[in-house]
Amino acid sequence: TVASITFGINNNNDITLTVNGVTLTVTGDIIQNHGAGSTSNSTTYQTTLAGTGTIYCTGNFQIGNTTGPTTKAVNTTLVSSQITQLTINGNMAFNAVGNNTSTATNYPTLNLDKGKITLNGQFTSSSLNGPNKQADIYAYGRFNSGTTSNAVTLELTNTQAISSTFTANFVVDFLYSAGHDGTVIYNSSSATQTVYTTSNASVGTNPQVYYNLLLQGTSTKVADGSTLSVGNDWTSIGGTVNLTTNDPDVTVGGNWVNSTTVNDGDGDMTISGNATNSGTINASNGITTINGDLTSSGNIVQGLGNMNVHGDLLNSGNLTEGAGSLTMWGDYTNTGNFTASTGNTVFAGMSEVLKDSGSGTMFNNVIFNGNGGSTKPAVMNRGNFSVSSSGILTMVTNTYLTTNG
Repeated sequence: TVASITFGINNNNDITLTVNGVTLTVTGDIIQNHGAGSTSNSTTYQTTLAGTGTIYCTGNFQIGNTTGPTTKAVNTTLVSSQITQLTINGNMAFNAVGNNTSTATNYPTLNLDKGKITLNGQFTSSSLNGPNKQADIYAYGRFNSGTTSNAVTLELTNTQAISSTFTANFVVDFLYSAGHDGTVIYNSSSATQTVYTTSNASVGTNPQVYYNLLLQGTSTKVADGSTLSVGNDWTSIGGTVNLTTNDPDVTVGGNWVNSTTVNDGDGDMTISGNATNSGTINASNGITTINGDLTSSGNIVQGLGNMNVHGDLLNSGNLTEGAGSLTMWGDYTNTGNFTASTGNTVFAGMSEVLKDSGSGTMFNNVIFNGNGGSTKPAVMNRGNFSVSSSGILTMVTNTYLTTNG
């Protein structure tokens, strides 16, 4: 245990702090100082946190002090976190310093290159003596995750992980580069926690906002507006997910696994892979598209928007249709409860197989339109299928339906 740590510039030589197998507790702040640099040159001052241990910082982790650059010096003050676990109980603070010219700046950066960072405080920023964007056309300073091919993890426990004073001149980039792995965990246990999207000017959005996104903890997760973009997998396992307040679109490049309550709004949702649900999904006005299979042992309430499932639909829970159309291109298997509504149920695939060993499937308005002249019919393989007395069964020209059992 130490009271505080301050890293200097070590005569322009890199610094490495290695902690193996133990926890180094810092009861105060950790500070990485800026260097002045040399006239007309660019200098990078790098400190690396390495090892198999843990650093626990009770105070703030600050990148950059008040030292300014020399004339025309564009300096990068870089902390590379490669230790197994870095926990910051206070804030991750970025301080950019200029010299009141347009040609010089001290640029603070923290890269999560390996391991895990848990931030219990906020991302904060400050500027002194007119820093500029000579080092980075986007920012005075930045946090980067997903900078390497290492699988890294960033855990955020504060309800507002990015401070309201964190200006658009600074960037938090949860996915720095395409093809790189990384998981961001929102894990607050109280009140509501903001989940950042493309609507926040300080959040990096290229190629997506996140690679893997994990929502856990008991707090309600409220997503900002515009687009919640996930390059790989989205997992929602704790706290209600609120997509109604700001109505973001949701795009997921991989799979979605849900075991909590998700309240969707007017935005569209597109899942490129499979969706697995053991919680409750309340869809709304937007269009929900699942390009893989939809497997649900929980509750799905469709709402007003259309729902498109390009793979198989396997329901062992409660599936309630809405006013929009439910369209399936794969097989339909029901071992739970199916409740039709005013919308259409559309079987649009080739040679789909329908099975029901649950409470029975009573369609209201059901349409078979996928065979398009194929000699292979859709098959009701077994179970209790029917159409309500007020419903309509529509067979499009050259569409075939047979029963078997």
